[in-house]
Amino acid sequence: MFRSLFPFAFFIALSFTAFLVFNLMSCKNEKKPSDAKTEKTETSEDRISKIEITEFGKVTTLAMSYEKYAISIEFQPYKGNVESRIELNKDKQIREIISGSQRIQYLYDEEGRQIGIFNGNGTQQIMFDYEGENISAQHTIMGNDTVISFFYTYEDGLPAELEIKGKVPYSRTYKLEYTDIKNQLSGYNEMVLPAETSGLLGIPAMYGEKYLKKATRIDAGAAKDEPLKESYTPSFEVVEFEISKTGKQEVLKLVSDGSRQWNATIHL
Repeated sequence: MFRSLFPFAFFIALSFTAFLVFNLMSCKNEKKPSDAKTEKTETSEDRISKIEITEFGKVTTLAMSYEKYAISIEFQPYKGNVESRIELNKDKQIREIISGSQRIQYLYDEEGRQIGIFNGNGTQQIMFDYEGENISAQHTIMGNDTVISFFYTYEDGLPAELEIKGKVPYSRTYKLEYTDIKNQLSGYNEMVLPAETSGLLGIPAMYGEKYLKKATRIDAGAAKDEPLKESYTPSFEVVEFEISKTGKQEVLKLVSDGSRQWNATIHL
């Protein structure tokens, strides 16, 4: 079901390496330009060298190389090795992602807030509404139809509750809980976790100031059986993650769905 609601999730996922990198690289804007050598060394050390993703027992390694306004990613293996290129603007925000003939484009408003993600021909989109600096709603659009919308209620700068409305019809509400670990992806509003999970909870739930720890369904229909028929999907009543850091490694692990065995190890 959520695969049909988010058919270009793979190409969004191609970019998640860059989102980690952007947050790590963004600290250089706060440094004094007086010591260029030190800044170059620190930036180099902070860069992600690779990410190892384990899913259904198979490991995919993503190796990164960097230019001033671009990041190249090589997937080893992914139906044979695949390369993608992430083009950046002068503010180090994603401008577009190119993988073969496929292209994903990003749109920002005058204040630099990300307001849209488009596939190459614009028929599949994600659009955002804001209240101040917070994303109040996310809309997934196919053609001229909004197929699903996510509405967020905030507490202390984090989405605390999520209401989902779909065209199917589809309706759910989740309570969101977070770890005490700072989310290195905060502010980049992109996808790192499995596409089905991101498609379920939306981008803002995944990328607040803290990492999402648990999403628990709380609407009246939570006890009813809603079998999903299309492709693989995890259990949607509770979604739970563990996040740990050891030295220069960070591990994100989905623990509410043991059969999937999804985790990502980030190497700096």
